[in-house]
Amino acid sequence: SSEGVQRDLLPIIEGSVVQTKYGNVSTDHMLFICSGAFHSSKPADMLAELQGRLPIRVELKALGVDELHRILTEPDQNMLRQQQA
Repeated sequence: SSEGVQRDLLPIIEGSVVQTKYGNVSTDHMLFICSGAFHSSKPADMLAELQGRLPIRVELKALGVDELHRILTEPDQNMLRQQQA
């Protein structure tokens, strides 16, 4: 359920120590940018605790073919070049 996902995300966003294959990582001073998962949710659908930690909400337009092509090809270390290596 969406509420279950929110409850699982909350401790990570609030600041905790997460075990990874590279060792423990503290999330205390990390910036979280959440996109996609809640795009169809209204702010009222989110837990109050999560709303308080993600106070800015912005709606984005979908990428067009031209924008996606630029993202994949223009940066020096672009995804296409990395896949060819």
